[in-house]
Amino acid sequence: MSGQTPLMIRDVSGAGSGPVSRSVLGLPTAFGTFLGALVLAWAVYKCIDASLLRFLVVPPHNYRDAIARSLEKGAIPESVVGVKGGSFRRRLVLAAQKPQLYSTMKLNRDSVATSKLRLARIDKDDPNFMDRLRPADPHAKRRLVFGYFHPYSDANGGGERVLWEAVYYTLKQSEQNLVAIYTFTASDDVCVSSILQSVRSTFGIDLFADGLNDRIIFIQLNNRYKWLIDGASWKHFTIIGQALGSVFVCFRSLTKLVPDVFIDTQGLPFCYPLVALLRIPVVAYVHYPLISADMLNKLSSNSVYHLAKYVYWTSMMKLYQLAANFIDYTLCNSTWTCNHIRSIWGSSAQTSPQIVYPPTGIDESKIADPLAEKDRVLLYLAQFRPEKRHRLLLQEFAGYAKKTSEPFKLALIGSTRSKQDEETVQELKLLAEQLDISSHVAFEVNAPRKTVDKYLSQAAFGLNVMWNEHFGISVVEYMLNGAIPIVHASAGPLLDIVLPVENDEVVAPGTEHATPSGFFFTDPSDPDYKGLFPSLSEVLIKADRLDKDEATAIRKAGQLVARKKFGMDVFGKEWTQVVALAKKTELEKRQTRNKVEMVY
Repeated sequence: MSGQTPLMIRDVSGAGSGPVSRSVLGLPTAFGTFLGALVLAWAVYKCIDASLLRFLVVPPHNYRDAIARSLEKGAIPESVVGVKGGSFRRRLVLAAQKPQLYSTMKLNRDSVATSKLRLARIDKDDPNFMDRLRPADPHAKRRLVFGYFHPYSDANGGGERVLWEAVYYTLKQSEQNLVAIYTFTASDDVCVSSILQSVRSTFGIDLFADGLNDRIIFIQLNNRYKWLIDGASWKHFTIIGQALGSVFVCFRSLTKLVPDVFIDTQGLPFCYPLVALLRIPVVAYVHYPLISADMLNKLSSNSVYHLAKYVYWTSMMKLYQLAANFIDYTLCNSTWTCNHIRSIWGSSAQTSPQIVYPPTGIDESKIADPLAEKDRVLLYLAQFRPEKRHRLLLQEFAGYAKKTSEPFKLALIGSTRSKQDEETVQELKLLAEQLDISSHVAFEVNAPRKTVDKYLSQAAFGLNVMWNEHFGISVVEYMLNGAIPIVHASAGPLLDIVLPVENDEVVAPGTEHATPSGFFFTDPSDPDYKGLFPSLSEVLIKADRLDKDEATAIRKAGQLVARKKFGMDVFGKEWTQVVALAKKTELEKRQTRNKVEMVY
């Protein structure tokens, strides 16, 4: 198999006869062309593999002289930097007293955005700065940049809590650890200080403490490319559209600063093969599988459209499996997610996926007595989205309310993200009126945290109605606050959270004689309904008749489960171990590079 293009032999003996194509090996021309294309693709891959890392991380040989000449002016001329901006920034970040000053994002509202590489005053006045710019000993411990690829880092959702808790514990693990955040922003006016202040007010994570923020570098992604990874932008072929878009956005990120460890907390797996070319560890925290067997099982075999969709989804799943080959550490947020990832990837992944439960961020010392007397309130914390099944809850609540003279008050608390969500709220209010339960139902839309905490401290029961909720952080909040959970018997709530307790230990679901930590229900509308659990209205009636001693025992069990499995320090300990493993892998991979790339 030489990889040469098959020879074309033209027969000119016959008048008017056309060209005859033959392969010198006797193989069909199409097959030979295919082999040639494979060889060409392999050659291109090897060229990229050999040159990409050097292009991105190795600065010009006289880079220190260029920086020295620029100290007086305070900025390195663009004519000097050229296409090597990322390699210059990496040298500056690793040598800086306050690496955050080399962010590409505005530091505060008074700053002016610029594409120039400015030199921080604190470094210009440091006599040792120029010496620290030298290449480092490849075998020694040194500063490492942990790159968090999270294009929507300012979204303030559950995924962002994981991101910022992970950033916090990465920085706390060692003063040698730096963090780079690759992100879009809601607008071009967003700055570093506003994002970190929002993280502190929303999640209670203070990255200003002990100067941790000085070691966070923000790499601003051009907001005009945001549409590339927005599912709403791709009306058709959404998965492949987002996949190609994410690879482009990732490459643009790497041209601005190459990290030593790449961590994806957003869920953009098709970037991993590109990153793996840099010979750095790849860590993936998976909130939800991008594509699963459940999606394929829902398709009908009698539809041509579904058949085409099956082929498309199967092809994307194969690519998803391919991406798994390039991950060094796969972390999942729940048993449900982990089981799906294992079934999809099989033996493709280098390492077996492990569960690292997301942090609750709840300071237990600030919780009022969870065992105190509770109000007759059922609380449902969930965004107003169709998959949260508020309609089912209202219908089941109406059925329960007809069978009791004094029903619970039902409090629906959640946020709206769009006009469609706002319309959902109006439809639910109308449904409550039609069911004649509006006097028992309270809607708290986009409520402040103070209101949420008030309801959590007062509610007797907490609800989760979604089918296959992959985790369910609100259920943990219920348990810590003493609200007995009533949840759908599926995924995270069933497998991870609402577990029974025996002899002060958390035990497996269905353990005989163990104390439950909550109640389960199912509904005939569930895609996998088997009738093994009671309906929601039946569970509500049971909850209404629960005596005080039974309720106290269940609350105690719920608190024990929540503290042991999801306490504030649990995520921190596990993430610190992940960071330590990634650092070890980084050192091993560093040794596989060429001598020049090894020192940069």
